[in-house]
Amino acid sequence: IRTYKTDQSTYQLSVSDLPQGMYFVRVIKGGKTSTQKLIKK
Repeated sequence: IRTYKTDQSTYQLSVSDLPQGMYFVRVIKGGKTSTQKLIKK
């Protein structure tokens, strides 16, 4: 699990050090939570 905090409206997440596979990215902003699936090939 990795946690990043930013006050910017956009954030680029580096996944170059992660092996291939499926990951879930959870974004929490303004009290709302969004979870997206990320597949690295």
